[in-house]
Amino acid sequence: MPRGSEDARKRFLLNTTGNFFAVKPASSLTDEAELNNFLDDENEFVLSIRRHGNDLQLSNKIEALRESKENVLVFFKLRPTVITEENLHQNLLVSSMLESPINTLYQAVKQVFAPVLLKDEHWRSAFDPKLAGLLSDLELGLGSVVRSSGAKLSMKEGFTEEEVLGILTPTDEFQFWGDVSESAQKNSVRERATYFTEQFKTIQKEYEGLDALSLSDVVDLVEQSRETLDDVWRQTEFEPYPEARMVRLMDVIGGALGRYVQRKLSDAKVFEEPFASVRDNLRMAISVCEQWVTACQFLTGQAWKKYSPHPWKGSKHCPQSLDCLLKRLNEVVTLRVVHEKLLCLLPGGKQQALTSDRVFEPFAGLNPLHYNPYTEPLWRAAVAQFERLITPSEQEVAGRLKACIADVQDNPQQLLQVFQKHKELIRRPTINKELQTEREMLLARLLDYNKGLKSNFESRCHGGPGEKFGPLSGRNLPEVVNKIVWVRQLSHKVEDSVRIAKALLPDLSGFKAFVLFCDDLLEVLKAFEQEQFEDWSRDILSGLADPKSGISGRVMDLDHADGRLKIHYSDRLVSLLREVRQLSALGFPIPAKIQQAANTADKFYREAIVLKQVAHFYNTIDQQMIPSQRPMILSLALAFERVIKNPRSLSKESGGKLQITWDNPKELQGYIAKLQSAAEKLSTENRKLRKWHTDFIDKVVSLMNVDLLRHQQRWKDGLQELRTGFATLEAQGIRVDDMRVWRLHWNHQLYKALEHQYQTGLEALNKNLPEIQIDLVFKQGRLQFRPPFEEVRVRYFREMKRFISIPNQFKGVSVQGEELIFTVMIDRNASGFLTIFSKAEDIFGRLQAIHHKFKEWVVLGQVDLEKLVEKNLMSVQDWERNFKALKARGKESERLPSQEKVDCITVNCEPVKSTIDDLIQRLFDMLLLSLRKSIQSHLQAIDSFVSESMETLSTRPENLEEIGAANSKYKQILSGKPEILLQFQSAEEKNRLLRAVAGAGVDSLSSLRAKWDKLELIMESHQLMIKEQVEVMRGHAAGRISAYRADLERFKLRWDQLKPKDENLEGGDHAALLACLQTIRDKQQEFQELELVRSKLLEDCTYFDLEPPDFSMAEEIKIDMEELSQTWSLYEEWQEGYTEKAREDWITFRSKTYVFEEFLLAWQDRLRKQEQPTAMSVKLLAEVDKYKNMVPVLKYVRGEHLSQDHWLDMFRMLGLPRGTTLERLTFSDILGVADTIVERAKELKVCTYTCLRRQPLLKRRVQHDDLYGQHCGSGSVS
Repeated sequence: MPRGSEDARKRFLLNTTGNFFAVKPASSLTDEAELNNFLDDENEFVLSIRRHGNDLQLSNKIEALRESKENVLVFFKLRPTVITEENLHQNLLVSSMLESPINTLYQAVKQVFAPVLLKDEHWRSAFDPKLAGLLSDLELGLGSVVRSSGAKLSMKEGFTEEEVLGILTPTDEFQFWGDVSESAQKNSVRERATYFTEQFKTIQKEYEGLDALSLSDVVDLVEQSRETLDDVWRQTEFEPYPEARMVRLMDVIGGALGRYVQRKLSDAKVFEEPFASVRDNLRMAISVCEQWVTACQFLTGQAWKKYSPHPWKGSKHCPQSLDCLLKRLNEVVTLRVVHEKLLCLLPGGKQQALTSDRVFEPFAGLNPLHYNPYTEPLWRAAVAQFERLITPSEQEVAGRLKACIADVQDNPQQLLQVFQKHKELIRRPTINKELQTEREMLLARLLDYNKGLKSNFESRCHGGPGEKFGPLSGRNLPEVVNKIVWVRQLSHKVEDSVRIAKALLPDLSGFKAFVLFCDDLLEVLKAFEQEQFEDWSRDILSGLADPKSGISGRVMDLDHADGRLKIHYSDRLVSLLREVRQLSALGFPIPAKIQQAANTADKFYREAIVLKQVAHFYNTIDQQMIPSQRPMILSLALAFERVIKNPRSLSKESGGKLQITWDNPKELQGYIAKLQSAAEKLSTENRKLRKWHTDFIDKVVSLMNVDLLRHQQRWKDGLQELRTGFATLEAQGIRVDDMRVWRLHWNHQLYKALEHQYQTGLEALNKNLPEIQIDLVFKQGRLQFRPPFEEVRVRYFREMKRFISIPNQFKGVSVQGEELIFTVMIDRNASGFLTIFSKAEDIFGRLQAIHHKFKEWVVLGQVDLEKLVEKNLMSVQDWERNFKALKARGKESERLPSQEKVDCITVNCEPVKSTIDDLIQRLFDMLLLSLRKSIQSHLQAIDSFVSESMETLSTRPENLEEIGAANSKYKQILSGKPEILLQFQSAEEKNRLLRAVAGAGVDSLSSLRAKWDKLELIMESHQLMIKEQVEVMRGHAAGRISAYRADLERFKLRWDQLKPKDENLEGGDHAALLACLQTIRDKQQEFQELELVRSKLLEDCTYFDLEPPDFSMAEEIKIDMEELSQTWSLYEEWQEGYTEKAREDWITFRSKTYVFEEFLLAWQDRLRKQEQPTAMSVKLLAEVDKYKNMVPVLKYVRGEHLSQDHWLDMFRMLGLPRGTTLERLTFSDILGVADTIVERAKELKVCTYTCLRRQPLLKRRVQHDDLYGQHCGSGSVS
């Protein structure tokens, strides 16, 4: 048997699987048991493969697809047999399952098996008709399940209308609602689905037989589809249509239309046949696609967005596939048109270069109707090649177009026509560039044209049709239709100009501004048009909802609930019929209620006009009858009602209403005549009662003009006349109970008259109340009224209450036992009290205004004047302004009124005026005091400065530092003088102001001036004194130099004698070396003091202009000390590192001896790398070698396992002092006997081994240490 990789059967299966899942199958799959079983076992029929990540899983059974909707590839056998290379392609079937088994089976039956078995002539004749029926039923059943996206047809729980994956064609959606209407459990769901099914029936048959329709029929179908979808979306009888399903329906309709267009044009050779033969079909196909794309965008972007019962919530929807096909078709037409126009404009001799065979050769082998991402690059390349072929011809045509445009440039209309005629050519880049100037001229003309349209609209939009400044009037057009037609015409003009500009002028600099202007104008026009329609719809709908409007649903009915014969057919219905027809023709969706009303009005127009004339008599009598007198003529009204209730031809409805039928016009006329006869008696009695009613009106109107406060007796006389009239009618036979409503009516009229005078009296109440006297005083730090403000309010409102209670005593024309309505006037007239309370608040507001008017005058009594003055007054101008302002305020206070009158309240202001005078005087005194204090503070600062400066300048400097300090202080005094002079000036100005306002100033200012002049003299003589001192110090400088030289010589002699020599290094021990190092440090410090003296002398020589002395000896000493210090600093650094490790206790350090060894190695490297060895480096190198020799032997003195006795023996062996113990042993002690340790290494080794024999477990470690020591020893020797 061949290996798995060489088995052709397995290679075929795995390659097919890899291609399907787009993965490379693993080599290990060739050995899978499932694969071998399927190929080699004739009883194994199925091999299913599914993908998990990048892995493939094989199985010999079909498992249910999971929720992830993973794909499955299935191989199955045609018959039970072993698969071989020979029968591989005859016995093996391949299938796949996508999304779900149901959907896969449905698509296989629908797309593959049903067409073959039911439509193909050969197989249909061999197929049992019964089986064919079963296959059709299976397709229908599976389609129903797929359309409901896996939900049961019973529409039970889990079903959601948002699942639309099963809807692939318009017929699927239509059938979906048919399935729901038959199988849904809820009655409401079935009714809703039935409604949608009925709506879709108008277009369902057309879509089922779409291929049989012509392009012109499909154009009509698109319009019908738009109307059907609009009706479905706008229905309000049932739950709204789901937005997700509507999006899907639009897409599948767009897909169906796109496929139809592709099939219709598939036989046309659009680039080979003459353009005239394919032009109409191409443009018709474009119309189909464009209308549906536009319809979807209009419905979802405008119409449904504004439909409040069911607004579109998503964004504007566009069927993408159909829109892409539309663009491709437009591009094809454009290419053909450009070619045709180029041929027309070129001379005959040059047309040979543009033959169809040559310029359309790039499109050979391309089907322009197949639009998808894979064919788009090929199409683009072909278009680019086409454009390259026509470019030379375009340049010549551009010149011809330019000449043609120049001939008509003065005529805007002809200019526009030329551009429209050749727009396809002008859009070409080459021609576009050549006509740059002409296109800019066109843009300017278009902008002026649209501005004129906007101006025309703005000047006419607010007027009525036919008016001078209104829209142009059309013939027999209602107002709303006339306005919409007018605006629609303007919109079309603007849209045409924008369309031309977008096609020909998009690259111009002014294009964006032009489009923005046009968009704004179109938006305004569209808003105006929609506003007119919505206003019309709103008015009509409100009229339909209002029974009194005459355009309600019924033409005529008799409603006994209110006793009126209602005619719902008015003149408005006549105009409504015309408006509905014309607005529908304009494309506006007429609301269903308005459409129904128009249909009803049209049906009963003639009969309603006759009945309206008859019913007018009854309705007129009803209007003449005074409602409050109806009980008084109730008997006559009942007689008239009996005539109404007993016509010969009536049909009774279930709602308790009687509707007159239209069957017998003669009987209808007789019924109207009876109504006229019965109304005559009612009219006579009504006229008599109306006469009494008119007389009463005159009496009550006269009372309305009688003042309630001043003429109460005239009110009593008028009431008595009314009561006499009621008594007369009662004597004529009208019952008291029947007059109750009429009496109540006149009580209400009297109520109105009383309320009028009541309100009039309330309005003048604030001026007529007794006068109230109050005082305005400033007490306890605040301004207040006396008596208090609250007490004044109480007195005012008490007087007001007396007037308000008048209605409680008024009786009207009521009889004994009837409820009085006048007592509630106070409560019912609460809103009327706003006048009196507002006036009351106005009075008290004006009182508060008086209070506020004086409040700013007494504010000085509410603050700490001393702190206020101290904080805000600084310069003399501040005091001057305040003195002037205080003087002005004093004069203003004299003009304050002594008394204020607020309607009935009088305010006495004398007490507060007296307080204001006292506060002004207090502020004046405080200003004087603060001004005097400010002058004193200036004098203090000046005197302090002068005294300190004089004391400083009087001191004679003795050395250079003191001279520098004196000069510095002199400069400080000199820089501080301007500030003190300003204070002097300020003090004098303030003193002058003090004399002006108080009559006397501060006398100490003159004595301070004399002291200042003395300071000026001292400052002038200060420089002379400094110069004298400098000359004296110049003479002393030579002596100081000589003294310094003597000190330097003495120091040199001592340094040469005491500085460390090389002999100190050779024989000196550690203590001697440290003493040498200390000597160097002491001498460096002593020399530093001499250096300070030297630098001071050099500075003095520079300052006194003396020749600098020779101090070369100091430089020599300095260099010698630096060199010696550098040499001995090496030893100091060594000693620091050595001491740091030596002070460690041995118990701790014995395990870290490698640290000391690393220290030695580092110093060894450092010393050997020196370029020139010195005595110090040789000395240190010897030390390093000594201790390096000791390091290998240190392991014998670690003593980690030695007893106390062994340690004592070792201490004696090494010569350590008596009393040395392990606990106090340091590494310094070990280093001190380094030579002894090296000399007695063998003895130490013997001692250590003697101890280790007693501890066998540690013997190996000592041996290891021996080896390590030998290694280190050899290393040190080397």
